[in-house]
Amino acid sequence: MTLCVVWRDANAVHFLSDSRLTMKAGSFADVGVKVLGVPYRVYSPSDHDGNRTLDFAGDLGMCFAGGAVNSLCVKETVADALLRLQHIPGHTRTAYCVRNRIGGTALVAQ
Repeated sequence: MTLCVVWRDANAVHFLSDSRLTMKAGSFADVGVKVLGVPYRVYSPSDHDGNRTLDFAGDLGMCFAGGAVNSLCVKETVADALLRLQHIPGHTRTAYCVRNRIGGTALVAQ
C-alpha cells in the first residue's frame, strides 16, 4: 500500500510519501523516490530575431501511488510540456494561472 499526503500551510505546500516500490509479485524495495519536482517555464512570444523572454519559472510538486514506471512516464511527459509554455501578454491568462492558481510561487524573470 502506498501513502501520498499533500498539505498546504500559509507559506508552502508539503509533500510526503513512503518509499516502497513493488519490483515483482512478492518483491519490494524500500528505496523509491515518490515525491518529485516538476519545473515549468512560461515565455513571451519570440521577437523578430527569434529571441524570447522567460517571464515566469518555478517548480511544481508531484507524488504518486501505484506503478512507478507509468507514473514516471507521465511525470516526464508533463515536465517536457511545461518547460515550453508560451503566453501572449494582455491576451492570455496563462501567466496569471501559473502564478496565482498553480501555487503562487512563480518567479518573474528580470
